[in-house]
Amino acid sequence: MNRAAFAVLVLWAFLAPLLLGSVPEAEISDQGALGAFFSAGGAYLVFKVLGILAFGLALADLVSRPGSPIAPDRRSRIVLLLLTAIPVLGFLQLVPLPRFVHAYLAPAHVADLDVLLPGWSWSAISIDATLTKEAVVRWFLLLCASITVLTTVRTPRRAYLLLGAVAGAGALGAGYGIVETYLLSDTVLGFGKVGAGGGVTGTFIYRGNFTAYTAGAFGIALALIVASFRNRRPLCAGLSAIAAVVLASGILLSGSRAGLLAVAAAGAGALFLSSRSKLLRLGIVAGAVAAVVGAALFVGSVRERFEYLGKSEERGFADVRLPAWSSTLDLAKGRPVFGSGEGTYRLGIHLTQSDLVPDELYFAHSDPLNYLADGGAIMFLLAAAAVLIGLFGAIGLAREEHLGGVGIAAAAGLFGLLAMAMVDFPLQIPATALLFWLLLFLPAAVRRKNPAMMPMAPKARVLAGVPVFLLAVGFIGLAFAGHLEARKHPGGVSRMHYAAREGALLLEKHQSKEALELLTTARDDHPFDGTIRYYLARTLFTRGRFDEAGGQLEAAFHLARGKGELLFRIGSMAFRMQLPFAADALREAGALEPKHFTAAMKGLPAAMVPKVVPERPFAYEQLGKWHRTRGENEEAISAFWKAFLLSRGRASTAHLVKLYKQMGREEEGRREFQKRGAKWP
Repeated sequence: MNRAAFAVLVLWAFLAPLLLGSVPEAEISDQGALGAFFSAGGAYLVFKVLGILAFGLALADLVSRPGSPIAPDRRSRIVLLLLTAIPVLGFLQLVPLPRFVHAYLAPAHVADLDVLLPGWSWSAISIDATLTKEAVVRWFLLLCASITVLTTVRTPRRAYLLLGAVAGAGALGAGYGIVETYLLSDTVLGFGKVGAGGGVTGTFIYRGNFTAYTAGAFGIALALIVASFRNRRPLCAGLSAIAAVVLASGILLSGSRAGLLAVAAAGAGALFLSSRSKLLRLGIVAGAVAAVVGAALFVGSVRERFEYLGKSEERGFADVRLPAWSSTLDLAKGRPVFGSGEGTYRLGIHLTQSDLVPDELYFAHSDPLNYLADGGAIMFLLAAAAVLIGLFGAIGLAREEHLGGVGIAAAAGLFGLLAMAMVDFPLQIPATALLFWLLLFLPAAVRRKNPAMMPMAPKARVLAGVPVFLLAVGFIGLAFAGHLEARKHPGGVSRMHYAAREGALLLEKHQSKEALELLTTARDDHPFDGTIRYYLARTLFTRGRFDEAGGQLEAAFHLARGKGELLFRIGSMAFRMQLPFAADALREAGALEPKHFTAAMKGLPAAMVPKVVPERPFAYEQLGKWHRTRGENEEAISAFWKAFLLSRGRASTAHLVKLYKQMGREEEGRREFQKRGAKWP
């Protein structure tokens, strides 16, 4: 049974990046049966079933054997205890607490709830129970992985098999991505990529998730090369070398800055721990730094990505990281002890999101900051302590003669994933999070010696079977809860989003009473969701309760940052109701997408249009075009010059030149360009 548990664990680790990938439900296109499989959460269900199966087999073997097969490593027990405390804290975040407790633990939570739920007295720490429950399920799945590793991976042979499966899966995914991008259709399983910019994404839709997994696998491949040479296994060394080349090529061709840093960290870590010469170690570190700097300077696609970091565009910052980190710190400062609730970042960030971040943020682009915002200082410190203890355990194992290859592989993979985690969110993605946890516990799982097994009495075995049975039932229930909930609500959406959509359908059918009951309940369950509040405002307006509708609409506006379509709807409704924040909502919507600003101009009176212009070049270009259609040439020139000064872009230059020529004022235009230090085209 132990062999079966280990086989399922290897299959789980191998299929995670290939099957799960990270196809987001909201982003997939219709691909027939495959699209239905992903949209219903089928891939994640398979992921959960494999994890539960491996864990169940491992626990069954633990009870049935005459002794305990768990590795007797004190460090692993401490790490496991620290990480188990995190989902326990997640459960505590769902417990309602009185108002005065929140005043000490999360002052910002009190202020927000006073606005969103006037008159409240008790509330949970989590700002959304559904999202926190989903996060707790993911934590328990990862705990399943760690316990399975500790109970099944007991020999170097098994450790190397598991590491080989990870490196092979990464290389297979990277090779597929290279072929698909350059020889086929530049898609992933027929689905369009998201934010890939033409780069390789392997079997992942998102480039960052692909490079995170690949960097970890690259460090493992290098460590396997070293171990194969030491153990005189030329075939394994050759296969590992091929995998390393494919993995490194995939990352370089992805054009990812964070991926480049991660693969340098993983590669340098593997070579550093493999070397016994201090001078060679210094050269390895210097070489890794030189490789990163050289790629950033001389590889065009990578250099362009680095230039994005502080560059501003029409939609704000080209790279959201710096302003997103600032907004995330602001969120954490308002809830310093227990955070906003595990898994609630996507809602909580709307409370502090800067106007400089034009995107809908689902993660903080920095895992430490993400955990700080979601779980507060306590959860952050628990996770940091567990990771550091596990990492030093891997480094310690790397120094041993016979098991050094396992330690080097685990440490190098962790180096790569941690480097990526500083500037992205690999630990929020199931496939890469699973890899991280496997590497964290693998060094502790491999036995240095085979300790004598202590016999277990028959009664003790029966008593031990009771908690094992309860744990298995509980884990299976958690694993399938999300799937059953998705089947209740069409499209695999959560209860929160289902309520908003169902409320909208009821409104279309003129069933406002039923919509009001549904949306009011949903609002109380999910007070920080702006979409629900928008539809609730529409329902209240339909029933003639205008003051209440205005209050809900204003709350929706505060919770809708980064959501261009929703902001446009809120602004349009607020304008019809003559509410004072209408212009601000339309301006923010226009700053996110040109189409929202263009639509707002068409539906507003001329006097209102200048009030909704965001400080973006495209907006002033659109404003200039709008003035031209009205024959207001002077106003059009002023708008085009504003766009030019914001970006000095080709579009605004072309508009100005064309307009000056049409008006017969070419010489004046030349002088104006010269005055501003620009050349007349």
